[in-house]
Amino acid sequence: MMRVLSYKFLLIFIIFFLAEINFALARRIREFTTEDRAKVYFDEKATPLSQIEYRLAWGRAKLDEGRVSEAMQYFSEAIELIQHGSYPKNKTYYVDELQAESYRWRGRCCIIQHDISQANKDYLSAIKIYVQLEQYGEAFSIYQEIKEFNIEILKTSRNREEIKSVAELFQSSIPLLEVLSAKFSLGDKLFIPEIRFYTGLAYRKMEMFTFAGFQFKTAYEETREIEPERAFVLALEAGECFIKAGEFGEAYNIYMEVKNLLMGHNLITDRTIQKTAPLLRVLIKFLKEGFPRTEEKFIRFLERLVTSAVH
Repeated sequence: MMRVLSYKFLLIFIIFFLAEINFALARRIREFTTEDRAKVYFDEKATPLSQIEYRLAWGRAKLDEGRVSEAMQYFSEAIELIQHGSYPKNKTYYVDELQAESYRWRGRCCIIQHDISQANKDYLSAIKIYVQLEQYGEAFSIYQEIKEFNIEILKTSRNREEIKSVAELFQSSIPLLEVLSAKFSLGDKLFIPEIRFYTGLAYRKMEMFTFAGFQFKTAYEETREIEPERAFVLALEAGECFIKAGEFGEAYNIYMEVKNLLMGHNLITDRTIQKTAPLLRVLIKFLKEGFPRTEEKFIRFLERLVTSAVH
């Protein structure tokens, strides 16, 4: 009899204890929204992976409704759960995929909010993860998204911090693109030189002319055997930047590359000469001031070339 009573008292105690826990939880979250209360109740029994999936799904749903700040909160929670959680080894690959998607979606939210720096950081994080997972097609697809956004910022923004973020994104992405180029067909051998060109434009817009010059120069070196006419323009861009930076030795060296392209081959069209006439005039001025005798023949050639192209 005593044993039965003790079991009953124990059962009553357990029920009372669990009820107190539930009441305490209810009291603690009674100020929450219905949605937030549902999240707390869900997390009580959900697995760590389910908690991440829940937040990704809710974040995307919020974004579909145009509730960007709330969506960002969900994606940020998913990232935080991943970074501070521990998961079975056989789930590591899947968790990394969830993390990449969380960064990608939060990056999209940042684009909508015009937070360029954070958008670039999130997209770059997503790209790095997909490269590590050897999902090269997905990494390239994400890169294309953020590339177009940054090109538009580069064209329209006068904000130095925004331009700096553009330069950092393009500069940081080049090693990843080189991996993609080796592992995954980009379909365009000029893709990486093009990114160096945009990096150079960003540095030039910030008046960081030495950095800009070397980006244009490297793009020239990667392009000259593929498309000499584009290489010609890149060399002229590099030369102008080196002059502005006071790097006269570098300017002279790259201008001698221009000389080789013009004198050694008939590959540069009149249209390109006309388009680059202002840069060619910079080259002529540089040679006249520094090398009037040694480059006299080339100077006269350039003057005739520019005159005939613009008339």
